[in-house]
Amino acid sequence: MKKVNNLNEELTRLIQQDPLDSTEYFQFSLFSDENSKYTYSFMTNWSSFHDENPSIELREPSLIIPNIAIQLFKDIKEPLLVINDDKDFVLFMNFFGGNGLITKNICEKYLSEIIKPQKNIKTYYGGYHNIESITKNKFNRAANPKLRMKILKRDNFRCKVCGSSPQNNEHVELHLHHITPHSVGGLTEEKNLITLCHTCHKGLDPHLEYSLYSLINVGLLSDFDSKEDYKLRIENNIKRGIERIKNKNKS
Repeated sequence: MKKVNNLNEELTRLIQQDPLDSTEYFQFSLFSDENSKYTYSFMTNWSSFHDENPSIELREPSLIIPNIAIQLFKDIKEPLLVINDDKDFVLFMNFFGGNGLITKNICEKYLSEIIKPQKNIKTYYGGYHNIESITKNKFNRAANPKLRMKILKRDNFRCKVCGSSPQNNEHVELHLHHITPHSVGGLTEEKNLITLCHTCHKGLDPHLEYSLYSLINVGLLSDFDSKEDYKLRIENNIKRGIERIKNKNKS
């Protein structure tokens, strides 16, 4: 494989190149967080329900009509990288990540284990997520102190429904509420937690109230808050990819 001289040029090429004729594709997304923990997802279809937990589905990647997928990502203003060969795949996995349209043959060659039916859980703001790609602390019922403080700061230490705050009334008690309840698979993460006072929390009916997502600026079935957020994640993927290559060359 030829040496990559300009990652920006390669990124532009992958975004602009056409899918191969008479070729089957899967849509695969890959991102890493600040701890280099990778999360991934496919566009999937239902395979079966989990025998012991009805909130968990077994899902497998679904074949995608390339031109429809490309138009879909254009409509939501997110780049979609077209991965046609081994070189494209190496660039995507090591440097760019993000949203990829990858040939079925390449997925079978390099991602054979994760294209098998996998346990998935549904989030109403981000679709289905593979359980193996979710950090374990998100399954805990209670938020850890760091996450709790992050949510309280985001919500200005006020109930997002009535605006009550301990700063104005010493009797106000603030709770963190799972918008999608933990009992039905709701994750303990920023996009599923909202600050409510004791009164609003106790009186919430129904317990799963979708409109609460709008109070914390989370759109249903939206993976990214903004184009800037997406761009930052791509840039972080590239930085970590460069570091991995440098470390490999040193060893």
